[in-house]
Amino acid sequence: MSSLVQAQQITKEYQTGPVKALALQGVNLTVSKGEFLSIIGPSGSGKSTLLSVIGGLCTPTRGSLKVDGFNVYDLPQEKLADYRREYIGFVFQQFQLIPYLTALENVMLPLVAAGLKNNQQVAAAKEVLEKVGLGQKTQRLPSQLSGGEQERVAISRAIVNKPPLILADEPTGALDSRTTEEILELLAQLHSEGQTIIMITHNPKVAARAQRIVEIVDGKIAS
Repeated sequence: MSSLVQAQQITKEYQTGPVKALALQGVNLTVSKGEFLSIIGPSGSGKSTLLSVIGGLCTPTRGSLKVDGFNVYDLPQEKLADYRREYIGFVFQQFQLIPYLTALENVMLPLVAAGLKNNQQVAAAKEVLEKVGLGQKTQRLPSQLSGGEQERVAISRAIVNKPPLILADEPTGALDSRTTEEILELLAQLHSEGQTIIMITHNPKVAARAQRIVEIVDGKIAS
């Protein structure tokens, strides 16, 4: 299987006054197309920083990131924004839904930037909400949805423009055990359909649902 992501010697330093903090130290990671990878590690280990680097949100201090064969951080700023929109679907622990927009409108947001006509946006958003079991709740506001339903809306927003890569940062961190299982089933379904997923978690049981687990400790891949 061909590789989609190739991170080579990724190092990220943060400078606070005279103090340097190393968030990532020479990380090498290859992710194949269609793979479901889980990155696990304690709080502060660097796993969210690595996800941000892969997502085009955090320029590494050293190292290179190739996605689909091109070097992401060689791109000019406007092309970097295109990369995030076209290649990445982000799923966050706190859902990050716009509270005054309906489920349908939240899912349509990435399609607005893609320049689709309104009727095309509505059709695409309805299709993915149907897929995740929310076809009857398209007009609900986030406050009218359960935590699990809000996460389904967030996942729908991440997949609506069919990006090659889903980056999920603690997608079940705010959910109870039954709802966690439902969200993991949904991610497994997307993976079975060929979606590449990188999921961050601190929970070994959640991580075990992925094909492969990478452990990060103190900014380095430990196993």
